[in-house]
Amino acid sequence: MSLDIANTDKLAVFYQDAKRFNVTIRPPCVNRSSADFDVEGGEVLYALGAIRNVGLQAMEHVVEVRREGGAFRDIFDFVERIDPRQVNKRCFETLARAGAFDSLNANRAQLVAAADVLIGYGQSIAAERASSQGSLFGGDQAEAQRPRIPKAEPWTPTQRLDEELAAVGFYLSGHPLDDMVEALRRKLT
Repeated sequence: MSLDIANTDKLAVFYQDAKRFNVTIRPPCVNRSSADFDVEGGEVLYALGAIRNVGLQAMEHVVEVRREGGAFRDIFDFVERIDPRQVNKRCFETLARAGAFDSLNANRAQLVAAADVLIGYGQSIAAERASSQGSLFGGDQAEAQRPRIPKAEPWTPTQRLDEELAAVGFYLSGHPLDDMVEALRRKLT
């Protein structure tokens, strides 16, 4: 899979083969996945770099930030620590659509809707860090400055799969016809 990390058609075939052989492939996660495919506990961790339109270099940056500072605690911790020049709005939205933030906030629709606000906040934190100016009230004030994330209804299962398809290139967490498979099996027997 690592050799074809940019070829979603081949990755889809490998994913189907893995399912056939009962090999578990975990979805992408900013707190577990590497930029490249990795194996942990006998399970394949889907590569962050294999998500469409994010860039391998940007995902290596995310993994390095996580390695240096520990797992991301929440979505604000993520945007505060990453370089917004590496992970821009488009990249952020694609990661959310692919489910890479599910461990931080499972409402993918809310994260996509809040992308402008969150990336803007991350840019202001990065600018403050670059200017070497601390907050007038100390470092704990960053949490008080955090913007509100707009409320958004979670996507329906079909919408969620469609967004995931657009981000990953194939259905990773399920398939729109999964509910029909069992009915079809009963009908054929």
